[in-house]
Amino acid sequence: SSDNHTESEIVEAFFAELTSRPSAKMVTWGGETRDLAVLRRMAEENGLLLPPQIADLSPLAASRIDLCTATAVRADTAHLPEYAAACGIPSKPSPSKDVGKLVERADWVKVEDQVLADVLTTTVILINHLRARGVIGCDRAKTVMLLGTTASAAFKNSKFLSASFLPWARAHKAKAG
Repeated sequence: SSDNHTESEIVEAFFAELTSRPSAKMVTWGGETRDLAVLRRMAEENGLLLPPQIADLSPLAASRIDLCTATAVRADTAHLPEYAAACGIPSKPSPSKDVGKLVERADWVKVEDQVLADVLTTTVILINHLRARGVIGCDRAKTVMLLGTTASAAFKNSKFLSASFLPWARAHKAKAG
């Protein structure tokens, strides 16, 4: 966290994690439009070596999945909360435009919940994406429930988990039988 590491150290640790897993795919929602550019700039400014998942400049690199692009194909892309709402998946507890204000106020609890929501929502969309293409086979309801219970063990104070994601996962599991 930024409590005990600089931004460069956080990015360096992230790069080391990706580099240690060269066959792992990096998954983003709209990463090609902003996140990857920021990570590449960080590497250039701080003398860091890009991991293979980010070094490839092709927007269709085999080492990455940009779910925003993959779900839209040639249609207009949607913002993550819009796509999630259309699929009935809980997402961001705060509007995206408010995150900068939360950072400026150093409201790290809400920022962490926002990031956690992004990761969990994107993960559920990834599960759906991979299942629909036959890449993975799983019981979606059990998988989503396990995702929620595992996340809540790590993030015990998350309002997003307790108020939105876990109730949704429980209802999804109950509906599935």
